[in-house]
Amino acid sequence: MTRYLLPLLFVALQAAPPRYTAEYWAGPEGSKPIGQAIDAAGNVLGRVGTSADKPFYWRAGGVPVVPAHADAAGWAPRAMDANGRMYFGREGKVAVLDGGNFAVQGGTDGAFHYVISAAGDGLAAGFTADGGFAAMRWRNGKAAVLPQESSGARALALAINEHGVAAGTVRRVGELMCAGKSEAAQPGRAAYWEGTGGPILLEGPRDAKWHPQAVKAMNADGWMAGVTSPVEPADPEWLARRDAAEAVAQVNTYCEFDLTATRGFVARGGRARLLPVPVGDESIVLETVPVAMNRWRVIVGTQADTKGVRAVLWQRQSGGWTAHHLDKLVDDRSPAGCGMDLRHLEARAINDQGQVTGTAVCGDRWFAFRLTPVEKQSSGTGSSTKRLSNNP
Repeated sequence: MTRYLLPLLFVALQAAPPRYTAEYWAGPEGSKPIGQAIDAAGNVLGRVGTSADKPFYWRAGGVPVVPAHADAAGWAPRAMDANGRMYFGREGKVAVLDGGNFAVQGGTDGAFHYVISAAGDGLAAGFTADGGFAAMRWRNGKAAVLPQESSGARALALAINEHGVAAGTVRRVGELMCAGKSEAAQPGRAAYWEGTGGPILLEGPRDAKWHPQAVKAMNADGWMAGVTSPVEPADPEWLARRDAAEAVAQVNTYCEFDLTATRGFVARGGRARLLPVPVGDESIVLETVPVAMNRWRVIVGTQADTKGVRAVLWQRQSGGWTAHHLDKLVDDRSPAGCGMDLRHLEARAINDQGQVTGTAVCGDRWFAFRLTPVEKQSSGTGSSTKRLSNNP
Protein backbone atom coordinates (compact mmCIF):
# COMPACT_ATOMS: atom_id res chain seq x y z
CA MET A 1 0.00 0.00 0.00
CA THR A 2 2.86 2.40 0.85
CA ARG A 3 4.23 2.32 -2.68
CA TYR A 4 0.88 3.69 -3.95
CA LEU A 5 0.42 6.31 -1.21
CA LEU A 6 3.84 7.96 -1.63
CA PRO A 7 3.32 9.00 -5.28
CA LEU A 8 -0.13 10.33 -4.40
CA LEU A 9 1.34 12.30 -1.48
CA PHE A 10 4.04 13.74 -3.76
CA VAL A 11 1.41 14.89 -6.29
CA ALA A 12 -0.65 16.46 -3.50
CA LEU A 13 2.39 18.34 -2.21
CA GLN A 14 3.28 19.56 -5.67
CA ALA A 15 -0.29 20.79 -6.21
CA ALA A 16 -0.34 23.01 -3.12
CA PRO A 17 0.06 26.68 -4.13
CA PRO A 18 2.84 28.67 -2.42
CA ARG A 19 2.11 30.83 0.61
CA TYR A 20 3.75 34.23 1.14
CA THR A 21 4.58 36.66 3.89
CA ALA A 22 4.37 40.29 2.77
CA GLU A 23 6.15 43.62 3.11
CA TYR A 24 4.61 46.88 1.81
CA TRP A 25 5.82 50.41 1.19
CA ALA A 26 3.45 53.32 0.65
CA GLY A 27 6.00 55.77 -0.75
CA PRO A 28 5.71 59.56 -0.48
CA GLU A 29 2.23 60.94 0.12
CA GLY A 30 0.08 60.81 -3.02
CA SER A 31 2.51 58.59 -4.93
CA LYS A 32 1.96 55.22 -6.62
CA PRO A 33 5.06 53.09 -5.96
CA ILE A 34 5.60 50.07 -8.22
CA GLY A 35 8.11 47.27 -7.67
CA GLN A 36 9.56 46.53 -11.12
CA ALA A 37 12.46 44.11 -10.60
CA ILE A 38 13.88 41.88 -7.87
CA ASP A 39 17.37 40.38 -7.70
CA ALA A 40 18.56 37.07 -6.26
CA ALA A 41 18.96 38.56 -2.79
CA GLY A 42 15.43 39.97 -2.72
CA ASN A 43 16.41 43.61 -3.31
CA VAL A 44 13.74 45.51 -5.25
CA LEU A 45 14.15 48.20 -7.89
CA GLY A 46 11.02 50.22 -8.59
CA ARG A 47 9.57 53.57 -9.42
CA VAL A 48 7.29 56.02 -7.73
CA GLY A 49 4.49 56.62 -10.20
CA THR A 50 4.52 60.39 -10.18
CA SER A 51 5.13 62.74 -13.09
CA ALA A 52 8.85 62.63 -12.21
CA ASP A 53 8.82 58.80 -12.24
CA LYS A 54 11.51 58.63 -9.55
CA PRO A 55 13.30 55.34 -8.89
CA PHE A 56 13.59 53.64 -5.52
CA TYR A 57 15.79 50.80 -4.27
CA TRP A 58 14.42 48.57 -1.51
CA ARG A 59 17.15 46.49 0.06
CA ALA A 60 16.11 43.25 1.76
CA GLY A 61 15.82 44.00 5.46
CA GLY A 62 16.02 47.76 4.86
CA VAL A 63 13.86 50.69 3.82
CA PRO A 64 13.42 52.05 0.27
CA VAL A 65 15.88 54.75 -0.81
CA VAL A 66 16.60 56.63 -4.04
CA PRO A 67 19.61 55.05 -5.81
CA ALA A 68 22.73 57.20 -5.84
CA HIS A 69 23.19 59.24 -9.04
CA ALA A 70 19.88 58.22 -10.60
CA ASP A 71 17.54 60.79 -9.04
CA ALA A 72 19.65 63.88 -9.64
CA ALA A 73 20.21 62.94 -13.27
CA GLY A 74 16.51 62.19 -13.87
CA TRP A 75 17.02 58.58 -14.97
CA ALA A 76 13.95 56.29 -14.94
CA PRO A 77 14.40 52.68 -13.73
CA ARG A 78 14.07 50.00 -16.41
CA ALA A 79 15.44 46.65 -15.21
CA MET A 80 17.73 44.87 -12.73
CA ASP A 81 19.63 41.62 -13.17
CA ALA A 82 20.06 38.81 -10.63
CA ASN A 83 23.31 40.36 -9.37
CA GLY A 84 21.67 43.71 -8.56
CA ARG A 85 22.99 45.62 -11.59
CA MET A 86 20.43 48.36 -12.34
CA TYR A 87 19.50 49.74 -15.74
CA PHE A 88 18.01 53.19 -16.27
CA GLY A 89 16.74 55.16 -19.24
CA ARG A 90 16.49 58.83 -20.15
CA GLU A 91 15.77 60.44 -23.51
CA GLY A 92 16.68 57.31 -25.43
CA LYS A 93 19.91 56.65 -23.56
CA VAL A 94 20.80 53.68 -21.34
CA ALA A 95 22.77 53.90 -18.09
CA VAL A 96 23.89 51.21 -15.66
CA LEU A 97 24.42 51.49 -11.91
CA ASP A 98 26.78 48.70 -10.88
CA GLY A 99 27.81 49.07 -7.26
CA GLY A 100 28.88 52.70 -7.00
CA ASN A 101 29.66 53.05 -10.71
CA PHE A 102 27.04 54.89 -12.79
CA ALA A 103 27.85 54.81 -16.53
CA VAL A 104 25.97 55.67 -19.72
CA GLN A 105 26.24 52.69 -22.04
CA GLY A 106 24.02 53.31 -25.04
CA GLY A 107 22.16 55.86 -27.09
CA THR A 108 23.69 58.42 -29.40
CA ASP A 109 22.39 61.38 -31.39
CA GLY A 110 19.71 60.10 -33.76
CA ALA A 111 19.53 56.64 -32.15
CA PHE A 112 17.31 55.89 -29.16
CA HIS A 113 18.07 52.81 -27.06
CA TYR A 114 15.75 51.19 -24.52
CA VAL A 115 16.46 48.36 -22.05
CA ILE A 116 13.42 46.24 -21.19
CA SER A 117 14.89 43.19 -19.42
CA ALA A 118 18.14 42.10 -17.72
CA ALA A 119 19.57 38.77 -16.62
CA GLY A 120 22.74 36.97 -15.62
CA ASP A 121 25.99 38.92 -15.55
CA GLY A 122 25.93 42.00 -17.76
CA LEU A 123 23.15 40.81 -20.10
CA ALA A 124 20.22 42.99 -21.12
CA ALA A 125 17.68 43.16 -23.93
CA GLY A 126 15.58 45.88 -25.49
CA PHE A 127 15.37 47.77 -28.74
CA THR A 128 16.66 50.73 -30.68
CA ALA A 129 14.66 53.30 -32.63
CA ASP A 130 16.91 54.68 -35.35
CA GLY A 131 14.79 55.13 -38.45
CA GLY A 132 12.88 51.99 -37.41
CA PHE A 133 12.66 49.56 -34.50
CA ALA A 134 15.25 46.79 -34.09
CA ALA A 135 15.80 44.31 -31.25
CA MET A 136 19.01 44.71 -29.27
CA ARG A 137 21.12 42.72 -26.85
CA TRP A 138 23.69 44.15 -24.42
CA ARG A 139 26.72 42.14 -23.20
CA ASN A 140 28.82 43.87 -20.57
CA GLY A 141 27.84 47.30 -21.83
CA LYS A 142 28.28 46.60 -25.54
CA ALA A 143 25.07 46.81 -27.57
CA ALA A 144 24.41 44.81 -30.73
CA VAL A 145 21.41 44.84 -33.06
CA LEU A 146 19.84 41.39 -33.40
CA PRO A 147 19.29 40.06 -36.93
CA GLN A 148 15.95 41.08 -38.42
CA GLU A 149 13.69 38.72 -40.32
CA SER A 150 13.96 40.89 -43.44
CA SER A 151 15.00 44.35 -44.52
CA GLY A 152 12.55 46.92 -43.16
CA ALA A 153 11.05 44.55 -40.57
CA ARG A 154 10.54 45.74 -36.99
CA ALA A 155 11.47 43.83 -33.83
CA LEU A 156 11.70 44.30 -30.07
CA ALA A 157 13.54 42.13 -27.54
CA LEU A 158 11.44 42.09 -24.36
CA ALA A 159 13.15 39.32 -22.36
CA ILE A 160 16.57 37.68 -21.98
CA ASN A 161 17.97 34.78 -19.95
CA GLU A 162 21.32 33.98 -18.35
CA HIS A 163 22.62 32.39 -21.56
CA GLY A 164 21.99 35.48 -23.67
CA VAL A 165 18.96 34.02 -25.48
CA ALA A 166 16.68 36.98 -26.19
CA ALA A 167 12.99 36.91 -27.01
CA GLY A 168 10.23 39.33 -27.90
CA THR A 169 8.22 40.17 -30.99
CA VAL A 170 8.80 40.76 -34.70
CA ARG A 171 6.66 42.49 -37.28
CA ARG A 172 6.96 41.88 -40.98
CA VAL A 173 7.03 44.58 -43.62
CA GLY A 174 3.56 45.84 -44.51
CA GLU A 175 1.74 44.26 -41.57
CA LEU A 176 -1.05 46.09 -39.79
CA MET A 177 -0.07 48.95 -37.44
CA CYS A 178 -2.40 50.36 -34.81
CA ALA A 179 -2.47 54.13 -34.41
CA GLY A 180 -2.03 55.44 -30.87
CA LYS A 181 -0.52 52.25 -29.45
CA SER A 182 3.03 51.87 -28.19
CA GLU A 183 5.46 49.84 -30.27
CA ALA A 184 5.38 46.99 -27.74
CA ALA A 185 1.55 46.84 -27.95
CA GLN A 186 1.43 46.54 -31.73
CA PRO A 187 0.35 43.24 -33.33
CA GLY A 188 3.29 40.96 -34.02
CA ARG A 189 4.72 37.45 -33.86
CA ALA A 190 6.42 35.98 -30.80
CA ALA A 191 10.05 35.09 -31.54
CA TYR A 192 13.40 34.40 -29.92
CA TRP A 193 17.05 34.77 -30.93
CA GLU A 194 19.69 32.10 -30.25
CA GLY A 195 23.30 33.22 -30.62
CA THR A 196 23.82 35.35 -33.72
CA GLY A 197 21.04 33.79 -35.82
CA GLY A 198 17.83 35.41 -36.97
CA PRO A 199 14.52 35.31 -35.10
CA ILE A 200 12.79 31.96 -34.62
CA LEU A 201 8.99 32.27 -34.62
CA LEU A 202 6.82 30.42 -32.13
CA GLU A 203 3.85 28.44 -33.38
CA GLY A 204 0.42 28.63 -31.78
CA PRO A 205 -1.46 25.84 -30.02
CA ARG A 206 -2.78 23.14 -32.33
CA ASP A 207 -6.44 23.54 -33.31
CA ALA A 208 -6.68 26.94 -31.59
CA LYS A 209 -7.37 30.44 -32.87
CA TRP A 210 -4.73 32.05 -30.63
CA HIS A 211 -1.37 33.08 -32.09
CA PRO A 212 1.75 33.88 -30.01
CA GLN A 213 2.24 37.64 -30.30
CA ALA A 214 5.06 38.60 -27.92
CA VAL A 215 7.36 36.86 -25.43
CA LYS A 216 7.41 38.78 -22.15
CA ALA A 217 9.51 36.50 -19.92
CA MET A 218 12.16 33.77 -20.17
CA ASN A 219 13.99 31.61 -17.64
CA ALA A 220 17.43 29.97 -17.61
CA ASP A 221 16.08 26.73 -19.10
CA GLY A 222 14.64 28.52 -22.11
CA TRP A 223 10.99 28.42 -21.05
CA MET A 224 9.11 31.48 -22.32
CA ALA A 225 5.84 33.15 -21.37
CA GLY A 226 3.97 35.86 -23.21
CA VAL A 227 0.74 36.99 -24.79
CA THR A 228 -1.28 35.79 -27.74
CA SER A 229 -3.56 37.40 -30.28
CA PRO A 230 -6.91 35.88 -31.27
CA VAL A 231 -6.21 36.38 -34.98
CA GLU A 232 -3.33 36.14 -37.40
CA PRO A 233 -2.46 39.75 -38.36
CA ALA A 234 -1.28 38.83 -41.86
CA ASP A 235 -4.15 36.50 -42.78
CA PRO A 236 -5.47 37.97 -46.08
CA GLU A 237 -8.99 36.63 -45.56
CA TRP A 238 -9.20 38.06 -42.06
CA LEU A 239 -7.82 41.41 -43.21
CA ALA A 240 -10.46 41.51 -45.96
CA ARG A 241 -13.23 40.84 -43.43
CA ARG A 242 -11.81 43.48 -41.09
CA ASP A 243 -11.68 46.07 -43.86
CA ALA A 244 -15.27 45.31 -44.82
CA ALA A 245 -16.43 45.60 -41.21
CA GLU A 246 -14.58 48.86 -40.70
CA ALA A 247 -16.13 50.32 -43.82
CA VAL A 248 -19.54 49.83 -42.21
CA ALA A 249 -18.81 50.42 -38.51
CA GLN A 250 -15.92 52.87 -38.97
CA VAL A 251 -13.87 51.24 -36.22
CA ASN A 252 -10.53 49.45 -36.24
CA THR A 253 -11.70 46.04 -35.02
CA TYR A 254 -8.29 44.49 -34.53
CA CYS A 255 -6.72 47.40 -32.70
CA GLU A 256 -9.72 48.26 -30.52
CA PHE A 257 -10.80 44.80 -29.47
CA ASP A 258 -8.57 41.88 -30.31
CA LEU A 259 -5.42 43.21 -28.69
CA THR A 260 -7.30 43.57 -25.39
CA ALA A 261 -8.64 40.03 -25.59
CA THR A 262 -5.27 38.33 -25.13
CA ARG A 263 -4.43 35.10 -23.33
CA GLY A 264 -1.11 34.23 -21.78
CA PHE A 265 0.98 31.41 -23.21
CA VAL A 266 3.98 29.33 -22.19
CA ALA A 267 6.45 27.63 -24.52
CA ARG A 268 9.82 26.02 -24.73
CA GLY A 269 10.87 26.06 -28.33
CA GLY A 270 8.52 25.65 -31.25
CA ARG A 271 4.90 25.48 -30.07
CA ALA A 272 3.08 27.47 -27.39
CA ARG A 273 0.31 26.34 -25.07
CA LEU A 274 -2.27 28.59 -23.45
CA LEU A 275 -2.00 29.36 -19.76
CA PRO A 276 -5.17 28.76 -17.74
CA VAL A 277 -7.10 31.36 -15.79
CA PRO A 278 -7.99 30.88 -12.10
CA VAL A 279 -10.82 28.43 -11.53
CA GLY A 280 -14.18 30.20 -11.67
CA ASP A 281 -12.91 33.11 -13.79
CA GLU A 282 -13.29 31.49 -17.21
CA SER A 283 -16.34 33.56 -18.22
CA ILE A 284 -15.16 36.97 -16.95
CA VAL A 285 -11.53 37.24 -18.08
CA LEU A 286 -10.65 39.86 -20.70
CA GLU A 287 -6.90 39.28 -20.79
CA THR A 288 -4.05 37.58 -18.95
CA VAL A 289 -0.51 38.94 -19.27
CA PRO A 290 2.39 36.93 -17.82
CA VAL A 291 5.48 39.13 -17.37
CA ALA A 292 8.09 37.19 -15.36
CA MET A 293 9.21 33.59 -14.72
CA ASN A 294 11.80 32.04 -12.43
CA ARG A 295 13.94 28.93 -12.87
CA TRP A 296 11.22 26.78 -11.25
CA ARG A 297 8.79 27.89 -13.99
CA VAL A 298 6.64 29.86 -11.56
CA ILE A 299 5.11 32.68 -13.62
CA VAL A 300 3.60 35.96 -12.41
CA GLY A 301 1.59 38.61 -14.19
CA THR A 302 -1.73 40.38 -14.36
CA GLN A 303 -5.31 39.49 -15.18
CA ALA A 304 -7.92 41.99 -16.31
CA ASP A 305 -11.54 40.92 -15.98
CA THR A 306 -14.99 42.28 -15.33
CA LYS A 307 -14.07 42.63 -11.63
CA GLY A 308 -10.99 44.76 -12.28
CA VAL A 309 -7.25 44.11 -12.43
CA ARG A 310 -5.60 41.46 -10.27
CA ALA A 311 -2.15 39.92 -9.90
CA VAL A 312 -1.93 36.26 -10.89
CA LEU A 313 0.59 33.48 -10.25
CA TRP A 314 0.91 30.37 -12.42
CA GLN A 315 2.40 27.26 -10.81
CA ARG A 316 3.82 24.23 -12.60
CA GLN A 317 1.71 21.14 -11.88
CA SER A 318 1.37 17.68 -13.44
CA GLY A 319 2.86 18.67 -16.78
CA GLY A 320 0.85 21.88 -16.98
CA TRP A 321 0.15 25.02 -14.98
CA THR A 322 -2.50 26.14 -12.50
CA ALA A 323 -3.48 29.79 -11.98
CA HIS A 324 -4.03 31.52 -8.63
CA HIS A 325 -4.98 35.04 -7.54
CA LEU A 326 -2.03 36.42 -5.61
CA ASP A 327 -4.43 37.94 -3.06
CA LYS A 328 -5.35 34.45 -1.88
CA LEU A 329 -1.74 33.33 -1.35
CA VAL A 330 -0.62 36.06 1.08
CA ASP A 331 -0.79 35.24 4.78
CA ASP A 332 -0.36 38.78 6.14
CA ARG A 333 -2.42 41.37 4.25
CA SER A 334 -2.58 44.31 6.62
CA PRO A 335 -0.27 47.20 5.67
CA ALA A 336 -1.17 50.25 7.74
CA GLY A 337 -4.44 48.65 8.81
CA CYS A 338 -5.80 47.95 5.33
CA GLY A 339 -6.71 44.37 6.16
CA MET A 340 -8.74 42.50 3.57
CA ASP A 341 -9.37 45.64 1.52
CA LEU A 342 -5.89 45.35 0.03
CA ARG A 343 -5.70 44.12 -3.58
CA HIS A 344 -2.52 43.02 -5.32
CA LEU A 345 -2.99 44.60 -8.75
CA GLU A 346 0.19 43.74 -10.64
CA ALA A 347 3.01 41.26 -10.15
CA ARG A 348 6.02 42.58 -12.07
CA ALA A 349 8.94 40.27 -11.21
CA ILE A 350 9.91 37.02 -9.47
CA ASN A 351 13.36 35.73 -8.50
CA ASP A 352 14.63 32.17 -8.18
CA GLN A 353 13.86 32.20 -4.45
CA GLY A 354 10.20 32.73 -5.36
CA GLN A 355 10.07 36.32 -4.07
CA VAL A 356 7.62 38.53 -5.97
CA THR A 357 7.34 42.31 -6.35
CA GLY A 358 4.71 44.56 -7.87
CA THR A 359 2.02 47.00 -6.80
CA ALA A 360 -1.07 46.82 -4.60
CA VAL A 361 -3.88 49.20 -3.68
CA CYS A 362 -6.04 49.78 -0.61
CA GLY A 363 -8.77 52.35 -1.14
CA ASP A 364 -6.95 55.35 -2.61
CA ARG A 365 -3.55 54.30 -1.24
CA TRP A 366 -0.94 52.49 -3.35
CA PHE A 367 1.86 50.21 -2.18
CA ALA A 368 4.90 48.52 -3.61
CA PHE A 369 5.15 44.98 -2.24
CA ARG A 370 7.73 42.28 -1.70
CA LEU A 371 6.36 38.79 -1.09
CA THR A 372 8.55 36.02 0.31
CA PRO A 373 7.44 32.36 0.12
CA VAL A 374 7.02 30.59 3.45
CA GLU A 375 8.63 27.45 2.01
CA LYS A 376 11.48 27.23 -0.50
CA GLN A 377 10.33 26.80 -4.09
CA SER A 378 11.71 23.89 -6.06
CA SER A 379 11.14 21.72 -9.11
CA GLY A 380 11.87 18.10 -9.81
CA THR A 381 13.15 18.41 -13.38
CA GLY A 382 15.01 20.66 -15.76
CA SER A 383 18.59 21.73 -16.41
CA SER A 384 19.98 24.94 -17.85
CA THR A 385 20.49 24.97 -21.61
CA LYS A 386 20.77 27.42 -24.46
CA ARG A 387 18.96 25.28 -27.02
CA LEU A 388 15.19 25.67 -27.25
CA SER A 389 14.26 23.05 -29.81
CA ASN A 390 12.01 20.99 -27.52
CA ASN A 391 8.28 21.54 -27.46
CA PRO A 392 6.56 22.00 -24.08
